[in-house]
Amino acid sequence: MSDPVARGLWVAIALTFSLIVGFGGAALQFMAGANPATAVITGGSAFAASTTLCLVLLNFLRD
Repeated sequence: MSDPVARGLWVAIALTFSLIVGFGGAALQFMAGANPATAVITGGSAFAASTTLCLVLLNFLRD
C-alpha cells in the first residue's frame, strides 16, 4: 500500500465502514429505549472505536 491513491481509498473504505457501525450502534441503542442523546453518544463511541481499529489494522498491513 505504498501508492497514495490506494491508501486514500482504503482509508475511505475504513471510514465508511466505521460510519455504518456508528449508525448501527446508535440505532440499536435508540431502539432499546435510550434517549436520543445517549444513542448519539453510543454511536459516536462505536464510530471512534471502529475507526481506530480499522486504521491500526491498515497500518499493520502496510507494506
